Amino acid sequence: MSRRRPAPHRVGQPSPLIYHLGVALSAYGQALLAAPRADDARFPWIPGLGPEPGALAGLDQLAVAGEIAARLSATVAGLERFRVTELTSLLGAVQLPRAAMPVMELHG
Repeated sequence: MSRRRPAPHRVGQPSPLIYHLGVALSAYGQALLAAPRADDARFPWIPGLGPEPGALAGLDQLAVAGEIAARLSATVAGLERFRVTELTSLLGAVQLPRAAMPVMELHG
């Protein structure tokens, strides 16, 4: 199976990735702040999408923060794997030493 080269418009151009990560952080931050009030009858749930009454009573804000951290960690790990794959695709047969890869740490 041959590897496809990235489309020319995707190579070397600035990416809106930082904006997506910023929006994710903002949304997660607001979710963390709203978590203790999520079971309040006045909480602005979209009709039909709210939880059953009492389902979120005692929602643990630390548990929510842990879930947010896990999701952001998984996102960053996926981005790191993507960047390594993208680099090796662009470089073809050239092998970079692991220390030259622009990632913090490879996971799994």
